[in-house]
Amino acid sequence: MAVVTDIYITVSLCVIFRSSQASFKATQTLLNQLTVYAINRGTLTATIQFLHFATYLATYRHFSFIWMVFHIPGSKVYVNAVLAALNIRCKLRDLGSLSDQSSLRFVDSEDFSSQFLALQPLPSSQSVTASATV
Repeated sequence: MAVVTDIYITVSLCVIFRSSQASFKATQTLLNQLTVYAINRGTLTATIQFLHFATYLATYRHFSFIWMVFHIPGSKVYVNAVLAALNIRCKLRDLGSLSDQSSLRFVDSEDFSSQFLALQPLPSSQSVTASATV
């Protein structure tokens, strides 16, 4: 079931990324890169799970633990796939900002609030206002 689930997740991500048609070239490039990463992750995890299953079926009658060669690193492969997806965000941000200078850039929440909003002191009516600076 793990192999089927990995394949299902990979195909679903590819369909979602491919169905999202973007008018900006930078966004389309980003979606293409995400599709490639999803396929690579899905192929790796499905292969590990399939090898785990195949070695288990081949050795379960002999009380051999060769299947553990793929069972133990299986969870580590999943964790590394998630961490790689989180770490690739910086590269994809740089790719988006370098490919098209006129496109929108990614802005962190702290960066946005400190550069674009000037908070004013509270008026006597205790309401909070913010004015945008250019």
